[in-house]
Amino acid sequence: MYLPYAKLKNKKDLSFLEIKLSNIIHNYSTIKSFVDDEVIVASVVKADAYGIGILKVVKTLHNIGCQHFFVNTLTKKMYLFIFLLDISVLTNTKNII
Repeated sequence: MYLPYAKLKNKKDLSFLEIKLSNIIHNYSTIKSFVDDEVIVASVVKADAYGIGILKVVKTLHNIGCQHFFVNTLTKKMYLFIFLLDISVLTNTKNII
C-alpha cells in the first residue's frame, strides 16, 4: 500500500524505496550494451517486483528484448507463462515447465 509522505505521523525514522520502470529499463539496457549480442542477459524478478507488480516489470523488460527471467517460486513461473508464453523462466525449483 502506498502512503504519501505528508500523511505519515512519524517522519523522523522514515525509510522508503522508490522504484521506477524507467530506471529498470535503463539498467537492463546498460548491462546489455556492455556484452556481445549473443550473450544472454536474464532479469531476476523478486516477489512482486518491489510493489510494482511482477507482470508489469516482466512485460516492460520483455518489450525491450529481455527473454530470460528468474523468479523464486513455481507459482510465479506459472503465472508468467499464462501471460507471456515466449519467455524463459527459471526458478530455484526443478525446471518442469
